[in-house]
Amino acid sequence: MHIFRLHNNATALAGLLALLFLIAGGTGSAVAQIDCTSGPGPNQTIVIYNNSTDYNIYPIMFAGAASGTDEWMQACFKIPVNQIKPVDNFPHPRASQYRLYVNCCKTGEDGIPPGGSVTITLPFYSPLVSKIDPKGNAQFIDWWQGGGINIFAGPKTSTTAPAIVQNHWNDDTSNSRGVTPFSNPPTCGSKDCALHFFVAPNSIANWEPQQLVEYSLGAQPANAKAGPKDPFFLWVPDNVDYDLSNVNFAYLPAAIEPFGNTLNGTCCAIGWIGSTAAIGDFIDPKNGALHN
Repeated sequence: MHIFRLHNNATALAGLLALLFLIAGGTGSAVAQIDCTSGPGPNQTIVIYNNSTDYNIYPIMFAGAASGTDEWMQACFKIPVNQIKPVDNFPHPRASQYRLYVNCCKTGEDGIPPGGSVTITLPFYSPLVSKIDPKGNAQFIDWWQGGGINIFAGPKTSTTAPAIVQNHWNDDTSNSRGVTPFSNPPTCGSKDCALHFFVAPNSIANWEPQQLVEYSLGAQPANAKAGPKDPFFLWVPDNVDYDLSNVNFAYLPAAIEPFGNTLNGTCCAIGWIGSTAAIGDFIDPKNGALHN
Protein backbone atom coordinates (compact mmCIF):
# COMPACT_ATOMS: atom_id res chain seq x y z
CA MET A 1 0.00 0.00 0.00
CA HIS A 2 1.15 3.53 -0.60
CA ILE A 3 0.15 6.70 1.15
CA PHE A 4 0.01 10.21 -0.20
CA ARG A 5 -0.35 13.23 2.06
CA LEU A 6 -0.87 16.87 1.20
CA HIS A 7 -0.98 19.68 3.74
CA ASN A 8 -0.32 23.36 4.41
CA ASN A 9 0.07 25.29 7.64
CA ALA A 10 -3.52 24.58 8.57
CA THR A 11 -4.87 21.50 6.81
CA ALA A 12 -4.55 18.61 4.33
CA LEU A 13 -6.00 15.65 2.13
CA ALA A 14 -5.26 11.88 2.25
CA GLY A 15 -5.57 8.98 -0.21
CA LEU A 16 -4.38 5.48 -1.61
CA LEU A 17 -3.73 2.64 0.78
CA ALA A 18 -2.03 1.17 -1.74
CA LEU A 19 -1.85 4.98 -1.77
CA LEU A 20 -3.03 7.34 0.98
CA PHE A 21 -3.58 11.01 0.11
CA LEU A 22 -3.90 13.95 2.49
CA ILE A 23 -4.94 17.35 1.10
CA ALA A 24 -4.93 20.50 3.16
CA GLY A 25 -7.16 23.52 2.98
CA GLY A 26 -8.30 25.95 5.59
CA THR A 27 -7.18 28.78 7.80
CA GLY A 28 -10.22 29.14 10.03
CA SER A 29 -11.69 32.11 8.19
CA ALA A 30 -14.10 32.49 5.28
CA VAL A 31 -11.39 34.11 3.19
CA ALA A 32 -7.78 33.00 3.56
CA GLN A 33 -5.06 35.60 3.91
CA ILE A 34 -3.07 34.37 0.95
CA ASP A 35 -1.41 36.86 -1.34
CA CYS A 36 0.81 36.54 -4.40
CA THR A 37 1.31 40.30 -4.82
CA SER A 38 4.20 40.60 -2.38
CA GLY A 39 5.56 37.05 -2.34
CA PRO A 40 5.22 33.59 -3.86
CA GLY A 41 2.00 32.72 -2.04
CA PRO A 42 1.25 29.69 0.15
CA ASN A 43 2.53 26.11 -0.01
CA GLN A 44 1.07 22.66 0.49
CA THR A 45 3.09 19.68 1.69
CA ILE A 46 2.62 16.31 0.02
CA VAL A 47 3.94 13.22 1.78
CA ILE A 48 3.72 10.02 -0.24
CA TYR A 49 4.20 6.79 1.67
CA ASN A 50 4.48 3.38 0.06
CA ASN A 51 2.95 0.86 2.45
CA SER A 52 3.11 -1.96 -0.08
CA THR A 53 5.34 -4.92 0.62
CA ASP A 54 5.71 -6.05 -2.99
CA TYR A 55 5.48 -2.99 -5.25
CA ASN A 56 7.36 0.15 -6.09
CA ILE A 57 5.07 3.07 -6.94
CA TYR A 58 5.63 5.77 -9.56
CA PRO A 59 3.60 8.96 -9.01
CA ILE A 60 3.42 11.39 -11.92
CA MET A 61 1.84 14.66 -10.84
CA PHE A 62 0.20 17.04 -13.29
CA ALA A 63 -0.93 20.64 -13.12
CA GLY A 64 -3.97 22.00 -14.88
CA ALA A 65 -4.55 22.32 -18.60
CA ALA A 66 -4.47 25.08 -21.20
CA SER A 67 -7.02 27.83 -20.52
CA GLY A 68 -7.56 31.44 -21.50
CA THR A 69 -8.03 32.60 -17.89
CA ASP A 70 -6.68 31.36 -14.58
CA GLU A 71 -9.03 32.43 -11.78
CA TRP A 72 -6.75 30.93 -9.10
CA MET A 73 -3.97 33.30 -10.15
CA GLN A 74 -6.42 36.21 -10.36
CA ALA A 75 -7.54 35.48 -6.81
CA CYS A 76 -4.03 35.22 -5.37
CA PHE A 77 -2.87 38.35 -7.22
CA LYS A 78 -6.00 40.16 -5.97
CA ILE A 79 -7.03 41.43 -9.40
CA PRO A 80 -9.74 44.08 -8.79
CA VAL A 81 -13.25 44.09 -10.19
CA ASN A 82 -12.59 46.97 -12.59
CA GLN A 83 -9.70 45.03 -14.17
CA ILE A 84 -11.80 41.91 -14.80
CA LYS A 85 -15.18 43.43 -15.70
CA PRO A 86 -16.17 44.29 -18.36
CA VAL A 87 -12.79 43.50 -19.97
CA ASP A 88 -10.31 41.13 -18.38
CA ASN A 89 -6.96 42.92 -18.39
CA PHE A 90 -5.21 40.29 -16.24
CA PRO A 91 -6.34 36.90 -17.57
CA HIS A 92 -3.15 34.99 -16.63
CA PRO A 93 -3.69 32.35 -19.35
CA ARG A 94 -2.35 28.84 -18.85
CA ALA A 95 -0.34 27.63 -21.83
CA SER A 96 -0.47 23.89 -21.22
CA GLN A 97 -0.67 21.08 -18.74
CA TYR A 98 2.59 20.38 -16.93
CA ARG A 99 3.95 17.10 -15.64
CA LEU A 100 6.12 16.28 -12.63
CA TYR A 101 7.86 12.90 -12.32
CA VAL A 102 8.54 11.90 -8.71
CA ASN A 103 11.79 9.95 -8.28
CA CYS A 104 11.70 8.73 -11.86
CA CYS A 105 13.11 8.00 -14.40
CA LYS A 106 16.83 8.78 -14.58
CA THR A 107 19.38 6.09 -13.82
CA GLY A 108 19.06 5.05 -10.19
CA GLU A 109 15.56 6.53 -9.79
CA ASP A 110 13.04 3.75 -9.30
CA GLY A 111 9.96 5.36 -7.82
CA ILE A 112 9.09 4.93 -4.16
CA PRO A 113 10.03 1.51 -2.77
CA PRO A 114 8.01 -0.55 -0.28
CA GLY A 115 8.15 1.20 3.09
CA GLY A 116 9.55 4.35 1.51
CA SER A 117 8.22 7.88 1.39
CA VAL A 118 8.84 11.29 -0.14
CA THR A 119 7.90 14.76 1.09
CA ILE A 120 7.07 17.37 -1.54
CA THR A 121 6.47 21.06 -0.93
CA LEU A 122 3.89 22.18 -3.50
CA PRO A 123 3.77 25.96 -4.03
CA PHE A 124 0.71 27.83 -5.20
CA TYR A 125 2.51 28.53 -8.47
CA SER A 126 5.97 28.49 -10.02
CA PRO A 127 6.94 31.32 -12.40
CA LEU A 128 8.66 30.30 -15.62
CA VAL A 129 9.94 33.83 -16.32
CA SER A 130 11.57 36.56 -14.24
CA LYS A 131 8.48 38.80 -14.40
CA ILE A 132 5.02 37.46 -15.19
CA ASP A 133 3.13 39.12 -18.03
CA PRO A 134 -0.57 38.63 -17.11
CA LYS A 135 -1.43 38.40 -20.82
CA GLY A 136 1.61 36.41 -21.87
CA ASN A 137 1.96 32.75 -22.82
CA ALA A 138 3.81 30.11 -20.76
CA GLN A 139 4.45 32.41 -17.79
CA PHE A 140 3.88 30.05 -14.85
CA ILE A 141 2.77 26.64 -13.61
CA ASP A 142 -0.33 26.78 -11.42
CA TRP A 143 -0.06 23.73 -9.14
CA TRP A 144 -3.33 24.00 -7.19
CA GLN A 145 -6.05 24.37 -9.82
CA GLY A 146 -7.16 21.18 -11.53
CA GLY A 147 -4.17 19.09 -10.45
CA GLY A 148 -3.79 15.39 -9.95
CA ILE A 149 -1.55 12.35 -9.85
CA ASN A 150 -1.30 9.32 -12.10
CA ILE A 151 0.00 6.46 -9.95
CA PHE A 152 1.72 3.49 -11.56
CA ALA A 153 3.03 0.40 -9.77
CA GLY A 154 5.66 -2.21 -10.57
CA PRO A 155 7.20 -5.23 -8.83
CA LYS A 156 9.79 -4.33 -6.23
CA THR A 157 12.19 -6.75 -7.92
CA SER A 158 12.33 -4.52 -11.00
CA THR A 159 15.18 -2.04 -11.37
CA THR A 160 13.35 0.17 -13.87
CA ALA A 161 9.96 1.84 -14.07
CA PRO A 162 7.11 0.02 -15.85
CA ALA A 163 7.56 0.14 -19.62
CA ILE A 164 4.66 2.56 -20.14
CA VAL A 165 6.11 5.02 -17.60
CA GLN A 166 9.50 4.73 -19.29
CA ASN A 167 7.81 5.40 -22.65
CA HIS A 168 6.34 8.66 -21.31
CA TRP A 169 9.72 9.65 -19.92
CA ASN A 170 11.49 8.87 -23.20
CA ASP A 171 8.88 10.82 -25.16
CA ASP A 172 9.14 13.85 -22.88
CA THR A 173 12.94 13.87 -22.85
CA SER A 174 13.47 13.10 -26.55
CA ASN A 175 11.04 15.87 -27.54
CA SER A 176 12.80 18.38 -25.25
CA ARG A 177 9.70 19.15 -23.21
CA GLY A 178 11.61 19.76 -20.01
CA VAL A 179 10.99 23.07 -18.23
CA THR A 180 12.78 24.79 -15.37
CA PRO A 181 10.80 27.02 -12.99
CA PHE A 182 12.46 30.41 -12.71
CA SER A 183 11.83 30.31 -8.96
CA ASN A 184 9.63 28.72 -6.28
CA PRO A 185 9.55 25.17 -7.69
CA PRO A 186 8.06 22.18 -5.90
CA THR A 187 10.82 20.64 -3.82
CA CYS A 188 11.45 17.21 -2.37
CA GLY A 189 12.72 16.94 1.19
CA SER A 190 14.47 13.59 0.88
CA LYS A 191 17.96 12.95 -0.44
CA ASP A 192 16.54 9.88 -2.18
CA CYS A 193 13.91 11.90 -4.05
CA ALA A 194 14.18 13.76 -7.35
CA LEU A 195 11.61 15.84 -9.25
CA HIS A 196 11.57 16.41 -13.02
CA PHE A 197 9.35 18.97 -14.80
CA PHE A 198 7.91 18.80 -18.32
CA VAL A 199 5.35 20.45 -20.54
CA ALA A 200 2.59 17.89 -21.11
CA PRO A 201 0.71 18.48 -24.38
CA ASN A 202 -1.51 15.47 -23.66
CA SER A 203 -2.83 13.86 -20.49
CA ILE A 204 -1.90 10.31 -19.55
CA ALA A 205 -4.63 8.14 -21.05
CA ASN A 206 -7.35 6.54 -18.94
CA TRP A 207 -6.68 3.10 -20.42
CA GLU A 208 -3.13 3.01 -19.08
CA PRO A 209 -2.40 0.82 -16.01
CA GLN A 210 -2.53 3.64 -13.46
CA GLN A 211 -4.80 5.10 -10.81
CA LEU A 212 -5.89 8.69 -11.34
CA VAL A 213 -6.43 10.96 -8.34
CA GLU A 214 -7.57 14.56 -8.96
CA TYR A 215 -7.82 17.64 -6.76
CA SER A 216 -8.31 21.40 -6.62
CA LEU A 217 -7.01 23.19 -3.55
CA GLY A 218 -9.12 26.05 -2.27
CA ALA A 219 -11.95 27.84 -4.09
CA GLN A 220 -12.22 31.40 -5.38
CA PRO A 221 -15.86 32.57 -5.62
CA ALA A 222 -16.63 35.92 -7.19
CA ASN A 223 -17.18 38.64 -4.60
CA ALA A 224 -20.53 40.03 -5.76
CA LYS A 225 -20.41 42.84 -3.15
CA ALA A 226 -16.92 44.03 -4.03
CA GLY A 227 -16.32 47.62 -5.01
CA PRO A 228 -14.65 48.37 -8.35
CA LYS A 229 -11.17 48.43 -6.79
CA ASP A 230 -11.66 45.43 -4.50
CA PRO A 231 -10.47 41.95 -5.53
CA PHE A 232 -12.96 40.28 -7.83
CA PHE A 233 -12.33 36.85 -6.28
CA LEU A 234 -12.29 35.88 -2.61
CA TRP A 235 -10.78 32.68 -1.26
CA VAL A 236 -12.37 29.80 0.65
CA PRO A 237 -9.34 27.86 1.92
CA ASP A 238 -11.03 24.79 3.40
CA ASN A 239 -13.12 24.15 0.28
CA VAL A 240 -10.85 21.51 -1.23
CA ASP A 241 -12.09 19.13 -3.90
CA TYR A 242 -10.66 15.67 -4.53
CA ASP A 243 -11.70 12.38 -6.07
CA LEU A 244 -10.56 8.92 -7.04
CA SER A 245 -11.30 8.78 -10.73
CA ASN A 246 -12.64 5.23 -10.78
CA VAL A 247 -15.12 6.30 -13.45
CA ASN A 248 -12.10 6.78 -15.71
CA PHE A 249 -10.21 3.71 -14.58
CA ALA A 250 -9.93 1.55 -11.47
CA TYR A 251 -6.46 0.06 -11.26
CA LEU A 252 -5.18 0.56 -7.71
CA PRO A 253 -6.99 0.75 -4.36
CA ALA A 254 -7.17 4.22 -2.87
CA ALA A 255 -8.52 5.97 0.21
CA ILE A 256 -8.68 9.75 0.53
CA GLU A 257 -9.53 11.96 3.48
CA PRO A 258 -8.58 15.44 4.69
CA PHE A 259 -6.51 16.08 7.78
CA GLY A 260 -6.10 19.35 9.61
CA ASN A 261 -8.96 20.92 7.65
CA THR A 262 -10.87 23.50 9.71
CA LEU A 263 -14.13 21.77 8.77
CA ASN A 264 -13.08 18.54 10.50
CA GLY A 265 -15.32 17.79 13.46
CA THR A 266 -18.13 19.99 12.17
CA CYS A 267 -21.33 19.28 10.30
CA CYS A 268 -19.63 20.19 7.02
CA ALA A 269 -16.49 18.09 7.25
CA ILE A 270 -15.11 16.79 3.97
CA GLY A 271 -15.61 13.04 3.77
CA TRP A 272 -13.38 9.99 3.57
CA ILE A 273 -13.63 7.94 0.37
CA GLY A 274 -11.99 4.89 -1.13
CA SER A 275 -10.68 1.45 -0.26
CA THR A 276 -7.82 0.25 1.93
CA ALA A 277 -7.38 -3.03 0.06
CA ALA A 278 -3.84 -4.09 -0.81
CA ILE A 279 -2.36 -3.59 -4.28
CA GLY A 280 -2.07 -7.36 -4.68
CA ASP A 281 -5.84 -7.69 -4.24
CA PHE A 282 -6.29 -5.44 -7.27
CA ILE A 283 -3.57 -6.56 -9.66
CA ASP A 284 -2.05 -9.99 -10.25
CA PRO A 285 1.67 -9.85 -9.43
CA LYS A 286 2.33 -12.50 -12.11
CA ASN A 287 1.07 -10.50 -15.08
CA GLY A 288 0.02 -7.07 -13.80
CA ALA A 289 -3.59 -7.63 -14.83
CA LEU A 290 -6.58 -6.66 -12.75
CA HIS A 291 -8.15 -9.40 -10.65
CA ASN A 292 -11.74 -10.14 -11.64
